[in-house]
Amino acid sequence: MPESWGCGLYTSVYGSSFTNPSFTFAGLVGAFIFMLLWPGFFALNYFGWEKFELPPSSNVWGYIALNAIVGTVLSKVLWLW
Repeated sequence: MPESWGCGLYTSVYGSSFTNPSFTFAGLVGAFIFMLLWPGFFALNYFGWEKFELPPSSNVWGYIALNAIVGTVLSKVLWLW
């Protein structure tokens, strides 16, 4: 949950502070998230603070796919349109 708050805060501040964002910087943000936040997921799972597992049924996978299409792709297309 803190990662999503950080991502939302970053998007709000970054989008309102810069008029011409650099794609290199945006790409490096993704690289830093991958290098610094992903090890935390493994630590949480190892110590038993948060159990990570795959969704139990194909129905849940369908909801995840629907959320990805509507929440990510469609929202960006409508925003650009």
